[in-house]
Amino acid sequence: MQEQKPTIADNADGKKAAGSSEAEVKRIISELSHHRDNTPKDEADKIERIRNALNEISRKDEEAEISARIIENVRVAKDRKENPEKYAAEERARANAQYQARQRNRKRRRRPPEPEKRGFLSGVIPRKGDSGGEIARKAVFWLSSCVFAGCVIWMGMELYSRFQTQQKYDDITSKYNNTVSHTTSAKNPDATEDETEENIESPTEEATYELLPGAKNLLEMSEDVVGFISIPDTEVNYPIMQNEEDTEGEEYFLEHDFYGNDSHLGSIFLDFRCNFDVVGEDKKLKTPTSENLIVYGHNMKDQSMFGSLRNYKEDDSYYEEHPLIEVNSNYETYTFKIFGYFIADAVDTTDTRFEYWNYIELDDEEIFYDYVNEVKRRSLILTNVDVEYGDQLLTLSTCSNVISNGRFVVVARALREGEDPYEGVADSRDNPNIKWPTIHSNSSSYDPDAEFEPYG
Repeated sequence: MQEQKPTIADNADGKKAAGSSEAEVKRIISELSHHRDNTPKDEADKIERIRNALNEISRKDEEAEISARIIENVRVAKDRKENPEKYAAEERARANAQYQARQRNRKRRRRPPEPEKRGFLSGVIPRKGDSGGEIARKAVFWLSSCVFAGCVIWMGMELYSRFQTQQKYDDITSKYNNTVSHTTSAKNPDATEDETEENIESPTEEATYELLPGAKNLLEMSEDVVGFISIPDTEVNYPIMQNEEDTEGEEYFLEHDFYGNDSHLGSIFLDFRCNFDVVGEDKKLKTPTSENLIVYGHNMKDQSMFGSLRNYKEDDSYYEEHPLIEVNSNYETYTFKIFGYFIADAVDTTDTRFEYWNYIELDDEEIFYDYVNEVKRRSLILTNVDVEYGDQLLTLSTCSNVISNGRFVVVARALREGEDPYEGVADSRDNPNIKWPTIHSNSSSYDPDAEFEPYG
């Protein structure tokens, strides 16, 4: 069913109903006026009837008004549809009025306060009114900033110090290498070839020694120079220092550079107990050279000093590419061939203790073979380089982080007259039965009864 719209007749009926209700109210009021003998109950009843009649009048009036408004709206809507031009101006005026109202409301509307603009410093500098947490945050920020700045400054100074040190050693190396001769015997530059060969084959204490030109240059810069060490194609290219006044645990060049300045890089230095071509004023040997020359140097992360030695244990091909060590005294040139390298514990007190640093004088055959065979048992690789009693030995020692108080040790022997420098170097192999220090995690893997081919 379609909803029926109110009509004029309906509106008239509403007015009639309202009119009858008004007449009823008047009639009741008249009765209340003329009848004096009304009981309170009758009066209350009549008042209630009046109240109901008035409510009915109000309801009917409201319904009549609503009906009239609906009828008018319907009429206007129908007229707007049929005659839109009549209402164009009115629509524009209404739209304009609504627009003006919105503008007024927008201006009156309160904007939220903009947050206070604060710069970077105001966010990190303590201010009055800051909470405890805010003050703590800012304090931590500044403390962290100071620590970071300190680290950056320290690193910068460290890098600059290393750069300066390297520049100094580059200059020292240049002065040494530009004058050293590797083709003429240093014992007597004026000697004939036959005399030179005779001196090499049969060195005696009666032979005379002359300073190498490069050594003479370095001795003018420091009287503590006793030689020069180089491993071709590596960072090892340094003068060898020695302080004869050293005591065990108090090595001067462990914390001093070539010029005697304090330096945590230290220097490459010879054990103070070793003798290395010590020549007197008569140009003859004062003391026989030690059978084992022990040379120390720091294991620097940038591979300076003896830092590059760790490549032997980290790179399987490094040994065969760098098997030779060139060492000069202030008077002679020597070449050594590596035959083993191992990890040692400097403070070991167990049955794996190996005091390699105390094997200096090896003029006893049994002691000599004790040393070289212990090196072979511990060596990370096995080479085909043979070692014989009477060979001059060289031991390089540096720190190692493989174990606590660890040392990485490289051991070599001098080339013999006429020997091929690379003989025995090829086909080196990993040692399957390494004698590790007790502190090392693999120490239990060592089998003392396993097959072992000793030197000698």
